[in-house]
Amino acid sequence: MASISEFQINNRILVRNILINFLGSAIYLLAGFIFMPIVIRYLGTERFGIFSLSWVILGYFTFFDLGLGRATTKFISAALGKGETEKVPYFLWNAIIFQAVLGIVGSAILIYITPFLVERILNIPLQYKEEARFIFSLVAFVLPVMLMSFSLRGALEAKQRFDLVNAVHIPSGISSFILPILGVVLGLDLKGIMLLMVASKIVTFLIWIWLCSDILMLRKNFVVDRGVLCSMFSFGGWLTVSALIIPAFFSLDRFIIGIFYTMAAVTYYTAPYEAVSRLWAIPGSLANSLFPAFSTLDGKMAKEEIDALFYRSIKLFIILIGLVAIPLLVFASGIMRVWLGQDFAQNSTVVFQILLLSFIFNCLSSVPYVFIQGLGRPDVTAKFNLLEFFLYIPLLLFLTKERGITGTAIAYTVRVGLDMFLLYFACWRLKKINVFRFSESGMSRALLILLTFVLAAYFIRTLPYKIYGLFIVTVIFSLLNWFYVLTKIEREWFIKKLPFRYPL
Repeated sequence: MASISEFQINNRILVRNILINFLGSAIYLLAGFIFMPIVIRYLGTERFGIFSLSWVILGYFTFFDLGLGRATTKFISAALGKGETEKVPYFLWNAIIFQAVLGIVGSAILIYITPFLVERILNIPLQYKEEARFIFSLVAFVLPVMLMSFSLRGALEAKQRFDLVNAVHIPSGISSFILPILGVVLGLDLKGIMLLMVASKIVTFLIWIWLCSDILMLRKNFVVDRGVLCSMFSFGGWLTVSALIIPAFFSLDRFIIGIFYTMAAVTYYTAPYEAVSRLWAIPGSLANSLFPAFSTLDGKMAKEEIDALFYRSIKLFIILIGLVAIPLLVFASGIMRVWLGQDFAQNSTVVFQILLLSFIFNCLSSVPYVFIQGLGRPDVTAKFNLLEFFLYIPLLLFLTKERGITGTAIAYTVRVGLDMFLLYFACWRLKKINVFRFSESGMSRALLILLTFVLAAYFIRTLPYKIYGLFIVTVIFSLLNWFYVLTKIEREWFIKKLPFRYPL
């Protein structure tokens, strides 16, 4: 069993990675909030539409990655966990070489279909068609670079170097907003701006190579091995199935609303959906830190450490979820009114509240999701996604037709709730996690406290002085979790991280 000192070192690294990832997501979102309106104003709505579509197309074509980026993180983490550091460049080179090949294939396909996209599929004004063809061709050119970058970044994540990952990712992300503004200032047209963007991606790729060469001995073991590739494709192939299905979960609801109702209804649903989707940066930043940690511990076959990390992570997720979701539930109507106006407060508040429940389910799903993948079983999550897809479509059609956008939100939340249940069930069936230890670990108490205070939030939202009610509820929620959910060791660890000391 790991000693307390080892546990503290592991938690120090995890907390550092979580905070770095969360800060990176927050900075990127803030940059988008500040700079996107400026970019739209200078480029104009039509040219910005072409510009954004080019990156949407690039995003869809990254499925040619076939999960190799995530597989790189998994296999290198496992190798590091076993102390087999000599295998690290071996896995990385195999992934990079074949991602280059897959990227070239994807580029050829995109170049081939570009005239069809520009002339027949996309409603692009005549005066912008030539620019669009040029831009889509540039996107095709940069695709292999993007795919290889996935594995290079994944290797650094496996090494737990999230500081370096975000040191590269944050400037790269912000540049996607700043470079178009710089291009306008320099008097460049859309072609010139896109060339700046492509140059930025190439520079980022070269930085990834430099970092991996220095940290992960990339100069060694330049060998292609069929067995290694088969193992990585076996892992990554199931991730590709999920990558093809999950985008449908994120867009099908609005498409169905557009079939049954007006574009105004789509907007009333999209606004709260986008607000909630911004919150996904919270579980995403946390889960990205846990995936290589689970992979490394699985490589060590450290069962007790895996259990401890699993239970503690979920408890911390539950506490964080409550502190974020309870205020939003209480002030949902006011948030809609201040942000978008009275019409949205009337039409979108209930949708917002229902989707906040999906946010809670999604957060609770994050740990078992990366846990299962970290154990090398992406086939489990992919099969669940397939099952959910075929159950979700008829439920979505029925509830949207019968209950409008409220029914759409209910269908989406039910789908996310089912996914959460299936993931925890899989953890139990794989005999990796003992659900009967939920009570012993404090998880059952944490879930009960969260459920109680979510229900309390729905009651408080109708009170005239809800701010006072929220304050009381938040204090009680925090105290109950501190004394009845966190263990003595966990409380002591948190106290040591505070800038001041006090006995508890």
